[in-house]
Amino acid sequence: MKNRQVPVDYEEVGAKFYDEQTDSKKVGSFRAWYHTARYSEMRRLVNANYKKGLRVVDLGCGSCVWNTTKIPVLGVDVNEEMLKVGVKSKRLASYRKASIYQTGLPGNSQDLAILSEVLEHLPDYPAALKEIRRILKPNGKFIITVPYDVPLSPFFFLFNLHCLLRGHVLGDKYYKNFCGHVNHFGRASLRKALHNSGFKIEKLYIFNGFLLHAVCQKP
Repeated sequence: MKNRQVPVDYEEVGAKFYDEQTDSKKVGSFRAWYHTARYSEMRRLVNANYKKGLRVVDLGCGSCVWNTTKIPVLGVDVNEEMLKVGVKSKRLASYRKASIYQTGLPGNSQDLAILSEVLEHLPDYPAALKEIRRILKPNGKFIITVPYDVPLSPFFFLFNLHCLLRGHVLGDKYYKNFCGHVNHFGRASLRKALHNSGFKIEKLYIFNGFLLHAVCQKP
């Protein structure tokens, strides 16, 4: 399901934005819990699918906060300052400043691709999924997370309330524009998007009532 496109300039977001999301003194206890939990679950999923020597790419990775175990990850993002923070903290082994639509990576070159809370921001998300499938090796794994953003879900209620307060009451432009969310996914719509892009879904589940997680394979 698509929604309005909104003018959020991600390239101008601060370099330590994602690192700060786990700091309760800066973002509050609930948001710190939310982000700490999602990074922990991503780390668990990656560790379960990673073996030494595999090529791992995190697309739209920011500073790759989840990778505290320092798996050698290639980061792809348009925010170079965030990427530099990821390299400095050794959560990224290297990075490429590039669009998710055109990564510049060779086809069939990656063993494991990660896309965490990015798809909801992309006006042309099928093109991004096509690019991810292109760069994955045959039988390569794809781990993706998106907000579980359907009416009556916990995320839908709390996210919209938060954006109303921060954006329309306190005047924060980023939240007034719903943090750049232009797509909204439930289990059926995410399953359809992945299936239409040629991925074989191994598991798809709701995490903490707020996020959808899927582990897929390129046949």
